Amino acid sequence: MPIRDPDPVVFLENELLYGEAFPVSAEVLDSSFCLPIGKAKVFLPQIEKEGKDVTITAFSKMVGYALKAAEILAKEGISAEVINLRSIRPLDRNTINASVRKTNRLVTVEEGFPQHGVGAEICASVVEESFGHLDAPVERIAGADVPMPYAANLERLAVPQVCSVVLCNMSLSTNGLLLRILFAQQRELATDLCNWLQLLDGILIEVQKPHPKSRLVYCWLFAHHWNLRDVHFPLCYYWGGTAH
Repeated sequence: MPIRDPDPVVFLENELLYGEAFPVSAEVLDSSFCLPIGKAKVFLPQIEKEGKDVTITAFSKMVGYALKAAEILAKEGISAEVINLRSIRPLDRNTINASVRKTNRLVTVEEGFPQHGVGAEICASVVEESFGHLDAPVERIAGADVPMPYAANLERLAVPQVCSVVLCNMSLSTNGLLLRILFAQQRELATDLCNWLQLLDGILIEVQKPHPKSRLVYCWLFAHHWNLRDVHFPLCYYWGGTAH
């Protein structure tokens, strides 16, 4: 779909999207279809008319991650409203702020550096226009502040993943959740870790207490079986009145 502008247009695309397929509606295939620039798209939870617990903003490849995270969160009773920004300048501040005023929480997701990033601008906009509606600080999920690696395994570590979005949203939620393992990169590895954790309650290390009824817990595992050398995984959140 070309941009209807007589002047030269430079289109920057995410190479990581080349191998992905997306559904295309008949409406989009129509030659008369026109998408307004500067208008974000809101994805609502499948079983609800609107998100009520948290707003997640994203663009480009991170939209898919945000939607996958929203599906996982829905299974945990957290209703997330995902906003596809579609354009960064102009930025649809009205849609973002309207959503935050409903959900009272905001998580921004982007691949770029956190400093001077899109999430920082969204955070500033919400603080300026909707600060009184926030029940928690705005959380920003961004890429690591390092040069982008060329190796695929290191590249995955440098950009946000689905598990990053899920864990961040869970930390904002007030729902009472008991021990969730959310390592989304490798389902088989996650299954093994879940089994291991049932035997490893004794080494759960409490590192933070966001509020009296919740505990943020990290389990540090040395995964010999998976050939992971000296890698520490922040794997699980633990909510509950009793500590293990």
